[in-house]
Amino acid sequence: MDTHIALANSAGEDQPAALLVHLVPSALDAEAVRPALAADVYKNGCVSLGLAAKISGLPLGDFIAHLGALGVEIFGPDETTDGEVSDASSWLSS
Repeated sequence: MDTHIALANSAGEDQPAALLVHLVPSALDAEAVRPALAADVYKNGCVSLGLAAKISGLPLGDFIAHLGALGVEIFGPDETTDGEVSDASSWLSS
């Protein structure tokens, strides 16, 4: 049995929308690939931290440590950050 890789394109797009990889245990060490794949999809914002940990096969704490070793931040600004900073600044100045 071979490792199968397929690219899926959305209608009218030149770039692939998905990469599908069928991992064959004899071809790749799935235990080593899963944390790397999970870290990448988390870093790119495709999945939540919890889902990425499940994909990795590691307990959440171990996956967070794995991300730290790779230099991937788990906390960062989002669309609510500016408003929260403004609210906190107003509260602190009163």
